[in-house]
Amino acid sequence: MKYFKDSLWTAINFGSPEEKKRAKIEWKDNARQYNHEFMKLDKRLFKEVFEHFRNTGFHDYRLKEYKIKHSHYGDPNPIQLIITVTDDNEQWTIE
Repeated sequence: MKYFKDSLWTAINFGSPEEKKRAKIEWKDNARQYNHEFMKLDKRLFKEVFEHFRNTGFHDYRLKEYKIKHSHYGDPNPIQLIITVTDDNEQWTIE
């Protein structure tokens, strides 16, 4: 992952005190960068989906299904991606 790297997670949890301090600073800076990029999705996603990502997310959800549909030639948006995720209690389909 670009912002929350495994190496930072490892340093925070198992590194020396100096490594932990450095990794926590980098993690916090990366979190700011991630949030800046994430907020750009506000106008690109349906409000309900954006709010779910912003407040809850899909951590521990599993990919149930994905479909890629190609419409007819000349369509201005010829590709449609449909992703369904679940956590056994809820299911979301994002197009």
